[in-house]
Amino acid sequence: MKWNNEEGYTLLSVLLSFLILTTLGMVLLAASINGAKRTEIRETEIVEDIDDISAVKEGVSIIEEHVNTMETPLLSGSKSEYNNDLATFINEENLKGIFTIEDLTKNYPTIDNQHDNTRVFEVSSGKYHQKVYITAMPSFLKYALGAGKDLTINGSPYIDGNIYAKEQFNISNQALYMFKSSLLSRKTDLPAVEDYSELHANRQGMNICISAPSCYGGAGHDKEELRWQRLNVPTLKDAFLSGNILFNDVDDTFNEIDIKETFIDKLSSSSIGISGLDIDMSIEDLNQSINQKDYPKNEKVRFDDLTEYGTISPIIHSGDAYIDSFDIELGDKQWLVISGNATIENSLLESMDVKGNILITGDLTIKGKVSFDSVIYVLGSTTLNNADIPCYKNKCGDQPDDSSLILMTQGKLSIARINKFQNETNTINGYFYTESKSSCEYRFASGCDSKEVSNIEDPTSSEIFAVGSILNINGGVFSKSYLTVNSYRGDVEDDKGDGDLSFPAVKEDAESRLTIKNNKRLFLNKTHALPKVEGLDVIPDKLNKDK
Repeated sequence: MKWNNEEGYTLLSVLLSFLILTTLGMVLLAASINGAKRTEIRETEIVEDIDDISAVKEGVSIIEEHVNTMETPLLSGSKSEYNNDLATFINEENLKGIFTIEDLTKNYPTIDNQHDNTRVFEVSSGKYHQKVYITAMPSFLKYALGAGKDLTINGSPYIDGNIYAKEQFNISNQALYMFKSSLLSRKTDLPAVEDYSELHANRQGMNICISAPSCYGGAGHDKEELRWQRLNVPTLKDAFLSGNILFNDVDDTFNEIDIKETFIDKLSSSSIGISGLDIDMSIEDLNQSINQKDYPKNEKVRFDDLTEYGTISPIIHSGDAYIDSFDIELGDKQWLVISGNATIENSLLESMDVKGNILITGDLTIKGKVSFDSVIYVLGSTTLNNADIPCYKNKCGDQPDDSSLILMTQGKLSIARINKFQNETNTINGYFYTESKSSCEYRFASGCDSKEVSNIEDPTSSEIFAVGSILNINGGVFSKSYLTVNSYRGDVEDDKGDGDLSFPAVKEDAESRLTIKNNKRLFLNKTHALPKVEGLDVIPDKLNKDK
């Protein structure tokens, strides 16, 4: 007979269960403690990030305040006094320990601190840092998009750079576009911005409309005022599809320009030397005065070979000019003056390269693939017709004084693409400023006919359309009055028989059909060609974080 002795089994089972439960409890407790620590560390990092960003922004603001307050004595004194004042200012601010300011001007060999006012500072705190440029240049060059009055963004462009809207800033998710002579609309996403881009706007004039069913109504797609709501600074991030945008109240330090006044000033300068000019002169009288200039005397310029004209004296072309497929390279301070309309067209596949500054009394048309290292003033209208503007000689750099196109037109600015529904990306490297109505009619449609839009556009409004087309602008677009941007996010196809564009289902990773990126530039090699401005400007670069 076999006996089973089970004495102590119950106690052993209880102890084993207790051990297992205790071990599990310790694991859960450790995980909870580690999670709490990670949360605490993450919260600390977020707090530190906010503190560092605030410190950097405070440093930038203090630099702006100092330059604006001390502008008159800074510019009226000697360069030695100018340098000593800024050095003392940096030392005093660094002693406070809130942020650090470093003078990086020595890293820019093209800046002569014994003669130039331009300086490059960097403000840093923790992992964050931001460069600040002090220089005398037109303010419009530091914005990706801007308007001297109202800026309206319809749809979903991607903006990498600062934005300026002096009076009203309006955002909607409904993009307008032209197709077969009709103004139509399409619902899409809200705009997206690169992190730490800045909006300079009037906080009392910000509005948003998320179409339900439409932000615009009627045949002319007029604004449906009742469907627009006030946009407040605390909820500003909700007006953008992605990206953290920083808000700044618009101020009165904007350096405006007058194109005709600058045009006259350049003609009267020692570089060209035409006397007896007046701001109130008609274009006809102005052309007559230009044509009387001695060099070259009343002849058509041979653009296929400019070397015979030298690199110092101005080159004056009487009447309309047609420049086709010839590279142009002028001297550093030499001007090409055209007393009439000008067409710069490249009919070849390879890029046509234009280096030199140009004054045009009439209209300007640019066609084909043309690269520029130029400042151009146009008293008439400007049209970019099927134009592709790469970096000068296809060399795209990342330095603040790299080559670029700066184009200022007194009349209408039109960027038109006539090729139908070829989903190719056109890139335009340049900074564009208009004083008058301009229409960036960037649409895959039946061409760009001013008659089609004359009855629907405000005569003082500038518009960018990128719904049927894909457009990348490396630089910026600024209107002295009103600017409206229309952009779609996703694919677009040609008319399939219903009289409208076809919009396939939007993918989750769909990209915008309009990208505007403002790379900060000092234009140190163009200071003599840029408009004269009163006073210094403080231009903050992007806020960066160390990885």
